[in-house]
Amino acid sequence: MLRQYIFKRTVMLLPVLLGVTFLVFTIISLTPGDVATMILGQGATAESVAKLRHQLGLDEPLLIQYGRYLAHLFQGDMGISYATQKPVVDEIVGRFPNTLTLAFYSILVSLILSIPIGVISAVKQYSLFDNLGMVFALVGISMPSFWLGLILIILFALNLGWFPSGGADQWQSIVLPAITLGVASTASIARTTRSSMLEVIRQDYIRTAKAKGVGNLQVILKHALKNALIPTLTVIGLEFGELLGGAILTETVFSWPGIGRLMVESIQRKDTPMVLGCIIVFSVAFSVVNLIVDILYALIDPRIKANYQRKGKAA
Repeated sequence: MLRQYIFKRTVMLLPVLLGVTFLVFTIISLTPGDVATMILGQGATAESVAKLRHQLGLDEPLLIQYGRYLAHLFQGDMGISYATQKPVVDEIVGRFPNTLTLAFYSILVSLILSIPIGVISAVKQYSLFDNLGMVFALVGISMPSFWLGLILIILFALNLGWFPSGGADQWQSIVLPAITLGVASTASIARTTRSSMLEVIRQDYIRTAKAKGVGNLQVILKHALKNALIPTLTVIGLEFGELLGGAILTETVFSWPGIGRLMVESIQRKDTPMVLGCIIVFSVAFSVVNLIVDILYALIDPRIKANYQRKGKAA
C-alpha cells in the first residue's frame, strides 16, 4: 500500500544521509586550514590552539570524530557552530524559512511562464511561437544563474532602481532572485510540458473528443493538459527540490539570508557542524519533495493508485 511505500522511502533515506555526511565530513577535514586557528586568530599561541583542538575533538582520528557526530545526530543534536558558538539547529531554523520562501516564489514564476509556453508550443507545433519558446528554453538552460542575477542587479537595481540589489528587508527584495532562479527552471518545465502535450494530443481519445464537437480549448485544458502534467510533475518536483538545495550562488549574489548562503559562509570558515547541518536539511528536503511528488501521482493518475493497492494486497 501507499503507507508501506512511504515507509520504505523513509528508511532508504538513512543510508543516503550516512553516505553524504561521511563524504562531506571527510572532504572538509582534508581541506587546508585549521579550525582552532580560525577561531582564535592568527596571533593565538600554539598552546591555546592545541587546547582548543582538544576541546573540539579535532586531535582525534577522523572516524572517531565522525562516530561522535553521528551519536549526537541520532539524539537530535547537530552540534554547535564553530563560528557563532550557537546550536546548528537554531541557525538553520532561522534561515530555512527564507530559503523555502525563495524556492516557492521561484517555482511560481517558473510555472506561470513554463506551462503556457509548453502548452501553446505543442498546440502550435513548428510555429513562430514554438520556435521562439524553444530558443528561450535553450537559453534558460544554458545561462548561469549567477550571471543572470548580476545582469538583473545592474539593470533593475543599479540603473533603474526598481528593486533592491540584495537583502530581505522588504517584499521587493525577493523579485530579482525569484526571477533569476525561476528562469532556469522555466526552461526544463516548458520543454517537458511541450513533449508531453505533443504525445497526449495525438491520442485517440483526444481525436474522439474533438469529433464529438467538444471545443478545442476545452479539449486542451480538461483532457490533454491533465494527463500531460504527470511527467511534468516529476520535473516540477525535481526543480523545486533543487531550488531548496541549489540556490547557493543566487543567495550569495543577492545576499539573501538563506541556508545556501549560510553554507557558503560555513565552508569558508571550515565550520564542519554547520556545513553538515545544511547538507542534511538539503538532502531531507529534496527527498521529501520527491516523495510528495510520488504521492501526487496517485491523486492525478488512478492507474498508479491501483498499482499501489495491488502491491499492498500481494504483500
